[in-house]
Amino acid sequence: MTICLDKELLEQFKKVAQKDMRKYSNIVEGSIRRYVQSKI
Repeated sequence: MTICLDKELLEQFKKVAQKDMRKYSNIVEGSIRRYVQSKI
Protein backbone atom coordinates (compact mmCIF):
# COMPACT_ATOMS: atom_id res chain seq x y z
CA MET A 1 0.00 0.00 0.00
CA THR A 2 1.17 3.48 -0.77
CA ILE A 3 -0.01 6.47 1.24
CA CYS A 4 0.73 10.07 0.24
CA LEU A 5 1.12 12.59 3.04
CA ASP A 6 1.99 16.25 3.23
CA LYS A 7 5.73 16.61 4.04
CA GLU A 8 5.15 18.87 7.03
CA LEU A 9 2.49 16.56 8.46
CA LEU A 10 4.80 13.56 8.03
CA GLU A 11 7.63 15.30 9.88
CA GLN A 12 5.30 16.23 12.75
CA PHE A 13 3.99 12.65 12.84
CA LYS A 14 7.52 11.23 13.05
CA LYS A 15 8.50 13.57 15.89
CA VAL A 16 5.38 12.78 17.92
CA ALA A 17 5.68 9.02 17.33
CA GLN A 18 9.35 9.01 18.32
CA LYS A 19 8.59 11.07 21.42
CA ASP A 20 5.94 8.52 22.45
CA MET A 21 8.27 5.65 21.43
CA ARG A 22 5.56 4.10 19.22
CA LYS A 23 5.89 2.35 15.89
CA TYR A 24 4.47 4.27 12.94
CA SER A 25 2.53 1.23 11.73
CA ASN A 26 0.75 0.81 15.08
CA ILE A 27 -0.39 4.43 15.07
CA VAL A 28 -1.61 4.27 11.46
CA GLU A 29 -3.39 0.96 12.03
CA GLY A 30 -5.14 2.29 15.14
CA SER A 31 -6.28 5.40 13.30
CA ILE A 32 -7.63 3.37 10.38
CA ARG A 33 -9.38 0.99 12.79
CA ARG A 34 -11.10 3.87 14.63
CA TYR A 35 -12.14 5.45 11.32
CA VAL A 36 -13.67 2.21 10.04
CA GLN A 37 -15.46 1.55 13.34
CA SER A 38 -16.98 5.03 13.28
CA LYS A 39 -18.48 4.33 9.85
CA ILE A 40 -20.05 0.98 10.73
